[in-house]
Amino acid sequence: MPQDLKGRWKVFLGVMTESTTERGQRWFHVYCSDFEPMVKGDVSPEEFENKITVENVFTKQKDTVTTKVTKTVYADYFGVQSCMSVPTMYKGQQVLLINYGNTDRWYWMDIDRDHALKTFENIRISALDKAVTNKSTVNDPEDIKAKDDGSITDDNTYYIDIDTKYNKRILLRTSATDGELFRYGIEIDSKANTIRLWDEPTENSDPMRGTRNQIIIESKQPEPRTCQWGRITLQNACATSIILDDVDMDINVPRNFNMFVGGSFSSNIVVSKSEHVIGPVDLTHDSTFTQKVMKVFSLTVMDSMGVKVVKNLAVNVLQMMDVTVIGKVGFTFGAWIINVLAGTTMTTQLMTLTVSTTWQITCNFINGAVQLMRYAGNRCGFHYSGTI
Repeated sequence: MPQDLKGRWKVFLGVMTESTTERGQRWFHVYCSDFEPMVKGDVSPEEFENKITVENVFTKQKDTVTTKVTKTVYADYFGVQSCMSVPTMYKGQQVLLINYGNTDRWYWMDIDRDHALKTFENIRISALDKAVTNKSTVNDPEDIKAKDDGSITDDNTYYIDIDTKYNKRILLRTSATDGELFRYGIEIDSKANTIRLWDEPTENSDPMRGTRNQIIIESKQPEPRTCQWGRITLQNACATSIILDDVDMDINVPRNFNMFVGGSFSSNIVVSKSEHVIGPVDLTHDSTFTQKVMKVFSLTVMDSMGVKVVKNLAVNVLQMMDVTVIGKVGFTFGAWIINVLAGTTMTTQLMTLTVSTTWQITCNFINGAVQLMRYAGNRCGFHYSGTI
């Protein structure tokens, strides 16, 4: 090495002689044409041993020395600020070789060339989150100096990891080493066909909370369940969830479900509707309530049923109405009108009536008794007075 280069940094152009074989690999054999300009063809990271015999001219004693000869230098990754990962390198890529003085310590740096040689990569960009003082509420209040061993890990950095070589994913994470109450994560996993967004409680937040809020998009569900349209899950830490599963939808509410509609609300159920209410049901309509049944309407009351109509109640039966009461039924009306069209059959436990003309049945409640009158035009067909 020339004397004028002592104590100086030297930069050369080199070529990688091998590809990355493991994640985070830092040391590579690099060929530099400045040192071996006569090399032709492919260069591999090989070492050769040469034996040199030296004879002492005075004592005639011979000493044999074994030396290693190589066409490459063994260099460490020089590093780039904010990028905590080592670039994924491929054989034949051009790099910068860096050396200081006359030492045998060599470094390499990627110069982002030879894109045609690249296939898959793993890139990690991170920012440290290391507090000078201890801000955690669960630590000793007298311990004002943050515990730090100088290492850089997933737990003390905000980072984004882009990986097309090993895991096929993009991962973004935060930390909690500066007193953050929660950690957050976003993961796009092409291998698992999922996208996840979640939070995690830390030792600085509520210690009773052990679960996470999360949103999960599954483009394809894992075996043995295969779904063409996938599944979307929205769930909070209290297990309240909405799941869009293929052509189904599940809503789980551990406590109360409140819905406000400022305009109109329309519901169209093609097949069937089932409701199971354990507690009381309160339904209030401030204006008009209309319910239309196209075919059969069946109402079964296992115990008691109470209906209170403050003003008028009108029921139109186009074909058949069947009401079965096993227990008691009580009605409170001002006036009750039932329109029955011609050709309709009315069946009770005592009799069967076939209506030949259009009926209008009016119930009047007078002094606790019931008067039933059948009208056909201006004529009264029958009259009943009694109690139910």
